[in-house]
Amino acid sequence: MQNMDKEFSLMGCTVKKSETGTKYDFTVCNDPEWNTLIQQEKEISIMRKAREEILKTRVGRKLEVKTNFNTGEVNINTMKSPRFKTSESFITVTIK
Repeated sequence: MQNMDKEFSLMGCTVKKSETGTKYDFTVCNDPEWNTLIQQEKEISIMRKAREEILKTRVGRKLEVKTNFNTGEVNINTMKSPRFKTSESFITVTIK
């Protein structure tokens, strides 16, 4: 194949080379503040995922606790907790 410039013609088509999807690797910077933020992000992600697992297993109910500070009476009621689940559907075609 010939030397690939930014653009050339081949069999009546124009082939153009361009950059897409630029990514940066900040791990090589050794920036202490960035490293701390990444560690915090990982820890929060772990806590969030653990909490989401708890919320997934609930049967759509939550507790409502009302306290009367004058009498000290505590009322606990269960209420329906709206939980939202979404999914995507797609069709897979396999050609053999």
